[in-house]
Amino acid sequence: MDDRIVKLFVKRDILTAKRKVTLVGWLTGAILVMLLLAVLVAGVQFAIGGLKPVGSMPAPPAVTPTPTETSHSEGASEAGGLCPASWTVWKTRHPLTGAEIYDAPLEVKQCVKAHYLEFFRAVAPRELSEFDPARAARLGAFPMEAPPAEVRTARYTKRVVAVTTFAADGLHCKVADYIEGGRIQTYKWPAGELIGDKSLPDQVIVYAMEYDGDSGRWKVAHPPGQASTPLAVQELSDGIPAVVAQLYGCVEE
Repeated sequence: MDDRIVKLFVKRDILTAKRKVTLVGWLTGAILVMLLLAVLVAGVQFAIGGLKPVGSMPAPPAVTPTPTETSHSEGASEAGGLCPASWTVWKTRHPLTGAEIYDAPLEVKQCVKAHYLEFFRAVAPRELSEFDPARAARLGAFPMEAPPAEVRTARYTKRVVAVTTFAADGLHCKVADYIEGGRIQTYKWPAGELIGDKSLPDQVIVYAMEYDGDSGRWKVAHPPGQASTPLAVQELSDGIPAVVAQLYGCVEE
């Protein structure tokens, strides 16, 4: 080792000719002792559990998305039974298109279908004798004080009503009404005079439905004071697809 470095820590006393530790040497030694003590203390704490390795910290819990829950008043169906007072919707795939949609429990979809058919049959019964203006007004077809001047009857050889595509809030959905062999007859009301008779092409008509919390019923959505307008109408060149009838079942007309 270089003598000049050694002389920084140790030097010879002039009087006694003995080697003595310099101030720099003492300070350096003290620092080394403190470092050794710190390492020793840390080792003891680690051994008794005072310190833990960083890798032993628990991982944050996984976040699981929860379905949307909807609570409402119960609504009665004329077909019998009450609709659910609350229900949950969840994400799934549309069975026909594969698009991502929200779905609801079967009893909710049955309620939507029942309310839709009740409204439809109140507005367009199978026979003119089945038309009840008080019932139609009660279901919101028109104001009680303003009955219609004309009434249409509607009959089909085959019909499928599919309830699908709920909104994330569970309060809105779509109804696809598939029809074959449709025939519409129009009568003056209340005279009952036949003024129109036409056949309809096989087609699917899509309506928007919304839940009315005041009445507890599902209704065809439309702007206030305006008639219900379909979201889409598409002709079916080959009639109702078999897969649609299998998935949703035929309506008993």
